[in-house]
Amino acid sequence: MNYLLSHLTANERPIAKTRKSACIFLREVLVLIILGGVIAGFFFGMKWPLASKEMYMVYGGCGLVFLVFLSLNIASFISTALLVTTHKFMYKEDIVAIKVFDTQLQNIDAIEVDYKTIFHRMFNYGHITISTRNTKQTFKNMSHPDLFSARLNKQSAKVSDSRTRRVNVTFGIGPNGGAKRVARPPVNVKAVTKKN
Repeated sequence: MNYLLSHLTANERPIAKTRKSACIFLREVLVLIILGGVIAGFFFGMKWPLASKEMYMVYGGCGLVFLVFLSLNIASFISTALLVTTHKFMYKEDIVAIKVFDTQLQNIDAIEVDYKTIFHRMFNYGHITISTRNTKQTFKNMSHPDLFSARLNKQSAKVSDSRTRRVNVTFGIGPNGGAKRVARPPVNVKAVTKKN
């Protein structure tokens, strides 16, 4: 997250942020339970001593599989972040090399939140898909995707609304068929003074 915050301009401030959900470690818990069951099965079901060479290989293989899954998810959990600022949407992932996705909020066309299973909804994590004019990016297993997308939608609407309010030129059809600029009527503003 510090990487994204360090790349903000002077007039930007963060509006919403999210990262990978800690529920991505549920797979490791399940693998640990299964591997623990396999080891317990060997422990209680074997007739020969457990200090044999084969058993050390089984224990080492189970531990290695668990550590590989765990280290990949820890790296993904630590390195992935999404950020909405007053003007931009930013994404960063830096497991080995830094991958950054950055777009202006007015370029976002659609935001989709997808809960794949009932467990995703129960633990409040899911996939966020953001469609821009040129690309479609999917961010998997993000924490609180509905809250994040609501804040992103709100800020994107604010940016779009402020851009359309700045355009005040209106055109009408003139008597000779050409377009002419229609002047806006002057607004009378009276000064309000406080009477004692």
